[in-house]
Amino acid sequence: MQSNFESTNNNFNSANNSLTQTAPKYNAQKEYIVSYFYKFHSITGIYPIDLSDLDKSRTGQLEGIKAKYISKNSPSTDVVLEDDIILKIDNIVVRDVSNFVDISNYLKHGKVELEILRKGQKLVKEILLK
Repeated sequence: MQSNFESTNNNFNSANNSLTQTAPKYNAQKEYIVSYFYKFHSITGIYPIDLSDLDKSRTGQLEGIKAKYISKNSPSTDVVLEDDIILKIDNIVVRDVSNFVDISNYLKHGKVELEILRKGQKLVKEILLK
């Protein structure tokens, strides 16, 4: 009786000239996420991170940003929660953190409409920029 390794080696010349070994797959995997904050002054009080692959697969959203930190006493306090996913600002799609910063830089004082995803539900919220 031959082992898997021996039978693989016997097929070495007839296959693609490489050794093939299999390794077991494990379902218990961990995802390590490193968050990098984009250095800027947020007029909205939202300091975001890009969506992780896990966020994208869980929500089905490929675009948007995750609110990682909300400044106290900012326009977003009590309106946007940490881990909310910001999808749109004033009906403009937010692709990633860099795009969020660009959009935020052009916001005018007054009401700003945010489309967010919170616990699987899309919500429309308003913040007031002073």
